[in-house]
Amino acid sequence: NLAGSSSANLQQPIAAGSYWVGVTSVAAADTGSYNLTVNAKTASEGSSFETFTSIYGIDVEINPNPLIKGALRSNDQKFDNKFIDIYQFEVTETVTLRIELTSSLVDTVLLVVDVLSDQQLGSVFLRNDDSKFSTDSRIEATLSPGTYWMGATSFSPNDFGDYQIQTSVVLP
Repeated sequence: NLAGSSSANLQQPIAAGSYWVGVTSVAAADTGSYNLTVNAKTASEGSSFETFTSIYGIDVEINPNPLIKGALRSNDQKFDNKFIDIYQFEVTETVTLRIELTSSLVDTVLLVVDVLSDQQLGSVFLRNDDSKFSTDSRIEATLSPGTYWMGATSFSPNDFGDYQIQTSVVLP
């Protein structure tokens, strides 16, 4: 009971996901209407994924998700005089991936590079500016096992706004 009333209050940190809520009464025969209020908030405003500063002085987020929602912001680091977010992912076996960077606010540019164990860049460097008559970006490539960085940036300096990166496996 909440403050002597017949109301209940439950505050519990839980992981992101889908949940079922069951509502019952103390007495078996009680019936009536009720109000259910759910308040949700994140534990922090930032990402929950590990971030490290590369040997190039740019922060890299280790993010294995196939869907990433991000934003180029005016306080982001810059590469080639443009705001950039970099994500690291691992490829464990040779696979063809389709990586799409979309935004309704930014003329996007997508970069994919392979990274050696000492953070030196390898021989793979892929870049796409406009894909299929739009300002979105798309790279489809067969990648060998290894560590890769994917960069979300813009075509023009000082562009910022929300974006989404969708990664999918291309089946033969």
